[in-house]
Amino acid sequence: MEADNHTFRVETEEPPSPLSGKETKNTIVLGLGFLFVFASYLSLQNLQGSLNDEGGLGVLSLSCLYGAAILSAIYAPTCITVVGVKRSMMIAFTGHLIYVASNFYPSFATLIPSSIILGAVTGPLWTSLGMYLTSCAISASERTGMELTTSLSRTNGIFFGMFELCNIVGNLLSSLVLYQGQYNSTNINSSAFCGANDCPQEETVDIIADPEPTVVYILLRVFLGCVATGLGVVSVFLQPIQHQSPANKNTIRKSLWSWFRLIIQMDIKFLLPFMLYTAIEEVVVFTELTKSYVSCPFGIQNVGYVMTAYGVCSASSSFLFSKIAKYARRYVLLGLAAVLQMVLMLWLYHWVPSHHDIHLVYVISSVWGVSEGIWKTQTNSVLGEIFQDNKQSAFAVYEGFKSIAFTCIFVYSSMLCTSIKLIIAMTFLVLGMTLYALAEVRYLKRSPQRTSEDDNEEAAKFETAVS
Repeated sequence: MEADNHTFRVETEEPPSPLSGKETKNTIVLGLGFLFVFASYLSLQNLQGSLNDEGGLGVLSLSCLYGAAILSAIYAPTCITVVGVKRSMMIAFTGHLIYVASNFYPSFATLIPSSIILGAVTGPLWTSLGMYLTSCAISASERTGMELTTSLSRTNGIFFGMFELCNIVGNLLSSLVLYQGQYNSTNINSSAFCGANDCPQEETVDIIADPEPTVVYILLRVFLGCVATGLGVVSVFLQPIQHQSPANKNTIRKSLWSWFRLIIQMDIKFLLPFMLYTAIEEVVVFTELTKSYVSCPFGIQNVGYVMTAYGVCSASSSFLFSKIAKYARRYVLLGLAAVLQMVLMLWLYHWVPSHHDIHLVYVISSVWGVSEGIWKTQTNSVLGEIFQDNKQSAFAVYEGFKSIAFTCIFVYSSMLCTSIKLIIAMTFLVLGMTLYALAEVRYLKRSPQRTSEDDNEEAAKFETAVS
């Protein structure tokens, strides 16, 4: 869930010489490694709420994972300084291998510890990825004379173009394998327990037909093989780079202080509910939609196909709206995403899924994917422009609060009905967009680049619309 929202701006003073002339090759190797690993991980994450639904084990394991990820984001720079960039990635991929393996024997004694391990390596993984991609971009820029901004865009474009395929590949694999099993239909009225009526104390666990153990084992073997392949690709083919010297060492204390120093600023306070919502909406689609609106009424074997439609639309939307953003105001696009998701959540709140309208689930997931593409392209734009002088701290706060939100959501997810969780999501959407609009107004008023009469009128119109 995340992973699809990271923008990397880690600065390296001197590009490591081993990358010279091999920047594109190493970027592709990195993209292949992440594609194999996250095709497995993201697909397994989508199935956790359905495969391991007894006692809320699947959702609880995800809460432990993101809880550990909060701390890992803080100590990541120090960890990479000690271990190195490539080794940090290899250790993180090994953590993914342990996590997938623990699903062969899912229990509180196996899945919870492996989730904590995976969360503990999440921060170093994404931070080391950012350092590596930035090193490739700097090396290519100095070797060819290309502008650094263009080189960064090209390098990240190659990587994320490959990374976006993981949702499509992984979910297709899961449904193709799960459809080989036999599923007993139930006579229980699913409309009474599925959709918004899905509650922890009800009989949803009995409605969702679990796949045969042999089919699950086949799927997990495929996932395990994919992670092992990704680890092998990075271990063998990725060129190591020089990590930070002790003179540039970032301590945990400095990393933690940079968080709190930024949080006390007014602009970031306005954006905190907006940041929290970007995590909430991901959980709605990855857990509530997959469990309450797909697995419950239509069977777990359909989750992969539905999420494939989501992945295709999300990837296409990210590309499309990154182009449209040149001609449309940022707040207009974000407003469009907010309206789309509000309509979808109101629909989910009132809709009772039945066996005859499975096509509606594909419509919902596809439109949600379109709005997700807008969030991906524009959220980083908001932080990058409003906090131009403090980008790294702003993105660190963003990722940290998303992890906090993920943890809290997964904890209460096993205690509340889907209808209540939808109400919470809609509340944060309204609050987050309202405060974001105020932050945007403050920025438009004070920005030295927007002193023309036309831009002042634009800010006045926007403020009037908000009020």
